[in-house]
Amino acid sequence: MKIMVIGGTGLIGSKLVTKLGEHGHEAVAAACSPRRRRQASATTSRSRWWGPSGC
Repeated sequence: MKIMVIGGTGLIGSKLVTKLGEHGHEAVAAACSPRRRRQASATTSRSRWWGPSGC
């Protein structure tokens, strides 16, 4: 299942994205900060990151 996690690079959201990936889901995390997306991508392999323009 594809699931979008708002705040997917935050404290709770990052753990949720990891758990969803472990259970075979594709997590799409919405995040504004490119730096935090890069940090989170290093620890999560089954995720995609999305950030709206203008953040």
